[in-house]
Amino acid sequence: METARVAELTFGKESMGSGYLITARHVLTARHVVKPAREGTPCTVQPLMTVGQEDLPLNAQVRPRPMPGAASWLSKTHDLAIVELTEPIPALPAKPVSLGRIRGNDLGLRRCRARGFPAAAGRDDVDLEGKLAYVAESKHFDLNVGTAPPANYKEWVGFSGAAVFCGGLAVGVMRTVDGRWNSKLTATPVQHLLEDASFQNYWKTQSMEPFRIEDVASSTLPDRIARYAYLIDRKDAVYQIHQHVRKLPANSLPQVIAILGEDNDEHEFVILQLADHREMQRLLGREASSEQVIVPLPWPDIKRIDPDESFRTLVREICISANVAAPTAGVPMPFSELRASFDSGTVPRAFWALIRRKIAFGGQGRLLRQLLDFWLGLGEGRLPILLFLCLAWDEHQNERQWLRNLVRTRPQPDMELDEAYELALRQERLVPVDPLEIIASAHIDPWIKELGFRCAPVHPDRLARLGLGLRRQIGDDGRRMRQVAADLYDLLDRI
Repeated sequence: METARVAELTFGKESMGSGYLITARHVLTARHVVKPAREGTPCTVQPLMTVGQEDLPLNAQVRPRPMPGAASWLSKTHDLAIVELTEPIPALPAKPVSLGRIRGNDLGLRRCRARGFPAAAGRDDVDLEGKLAYVAESKHFDLNVGTAPPANYKEWVGFSGAAVFCGGLAVGVMRTVDGRWNSKLTATPVQHLLEDASFQNYWKTQSMEPFRIEDVASSTLPDRIARYAYLIDRKDAVYQIHQHVRKLPANSLPQVIAILGEDNDEHEFVILQLADHREMQRLLGREASSEQVIVPLPWPDIKRIDPDESFRTLVREICISANVAAPTAGVPMPFSELRASFDSGTVPRAFWALIRRKIAFGGQGRLLRQLLDFWLGLGEGRLPILLFLCLAWDEHQNERQWLRNLVRTRPQPDMELDEAYELALRQERLVPVDPLEIIASAHIDPWIKELGFRCAPVHPDRLARLGLGLRRQIGDDGRRMRQVAADLYDLLDRI
């Protein structure tokens, strides 16, 4: 983190926030800081320090004056925005800073830092330290605050937009805090910025070099152990899927594999094991990083959707992975081109989508039917093509409240989703896997033994203490995977 790039943003009397100068004239911040939220909204930008004064005596350091700027790009899908200064800061390099990425197979806690201007500090800045973990379900970072935080969540106002750093690289942008404040903050991964087509178009207009994104490396023992949390169990599901794929004939139809679990059970733990499985990679003809072996599809995570628009988005993502031009409106699906690309042996041919039943209130059943029809349309080919439907099949959101309060005016769940799934099962269009079960104490010792190989050198006593702590947390009744992962992160602090 470069102190001279940390900035305080002020949008009139409406909003104050934090940001980080990713070039000499562009400030990365959170979208909700920009008020009113539209391009062209004016603001002032005041860096924390003058460039080159970091090593001067404290009484010689002078904070720069506020500079005029305006919002120049706002994300439509994530809490991200860019503010552009009227004039660049001459002492800062024009070249964009490198940004950080935490790989999808690295789910462990990481030490992080952020610097911003929360209301509790008045006009002063605060250097926050804590630990960060990626939440796969909602695609954000959770930050456990290590420094003494304000007790009232409202006192964090102004810290929004601050860049979050891991290993010297900016990996996220601080989001809002609400009344559920429990010493945790959340951040938006900067990777969303670089994957946003509208940002890419905007950046081309700026005549700037493209951003470099670098992987944040794990280094500490807790980091390395947490990276392998996904190996604690799920071996039964992985074994069933592996056996099914290896028994497929030389020329087979596309396969859809259904993995049932609960919303608090990480289906991604199964996907990561499959993607890292050497035999699965060989069967799929794809040896690469995990997210390039089994590619995530952007299944919509909102209550009501336009199924046709969402379907076009899914098809576009599949076509991009296969290096095939996505169809435009009114043009037939490029099934033959896709099948030829999948059979070439050079592109990913496995995909996965997380479908959350509790938020399905309209359109998701139709979307599922469209996706299944599309998948069958790919036809028979030389190499297997897999679609993993990860089904978080717990009860619909607010279902209990409806029964308790007898409220009839609320929207009803999208029962089409259940019907589409049951029909696909009856028609044998899905290959079901046994539902994901709870983690039991018997799963811990094999996992600890695995860590001994993967995290060497580490003293056996430290791993033994970790195993003992997890068994105490799990107890006789077992726990869901997400709960076990949370326990693990707490226990790692003690070893």
